[in-house]
Amino acid sequence: MPSIGASSLKFLSNEDVSFTFKASLFIVFIISNVLVWWLQLKNMAKNSTVNSILVFTGSNFISAVSLLSFV
Repeated sequence: MPSIGASSLKFLSNEDVSFTFKASLFIVFIISNVLVWWLQLKNMAKNSTVNSILVFTGSNFISAVSLLSFV
């Protein structure tokens, strides 16, 4: 007897799964960048150079990985 999850996946095509995956990545991209930018502004207000550099590097890494996933 097939499981309910496996039988419901038959109705999803590859395009639907790809679109859902890309849409969820885009939402994660936006949320993570907003959080990183907020942390960056917070750290710059404290005038901590090392933390600002780390957060800026992290935001660039998140942006690069997210943009590569859309290609």
